Amino acid sequence: MNRVFGEIIRIDYKDNFSVVEVNTKLGNLFVAVLETPETASYLKEKNYINLLFNPAELLLFKIKDENLLNMFDCKIIEIEKGKLLSKILLEKDSIKLESLVLTKQVDKYDLKIGDRVFCHTKPTSIFFEVV
Repeated sequence: MNRVFGEIIRIDYKDNFSVVEVNTKLGNLFVAVLETPETASYLKEKNYINLLFNPAELLLFKIKDENLLNMFDCKIIEIEKGKLLSKILLEKDSIKLESLVLTKQVDKYDLKIGDRVFCHTKPTSIFFEVV
């Protein structure tokens, strides 16, 4: 879960890290990757990577913010409410993602199964793994 396959579109090399643009079924996502000899050589050799999302870093919004990178829409397919945190299962184009949301936010925004929400994750909260 929370794994998305994508094609590397562009790599923007900085001093200590790289910003990698990856084309996925969720849209183009940006990943900040710490610059080490291993990651640099891996990124130069590969065209495809798997992206991993941290459920606690996958934030949900009812309205899209055009200023945010890494924002895409999903449908809520399951809600497991807890006392403090709720686990929300999302789906887009047969990709399933899991998000952890404060239960009071679920109640405040009246989130229900079938609702369409906008997901946002920061480039620093997406990791990649070898395909």
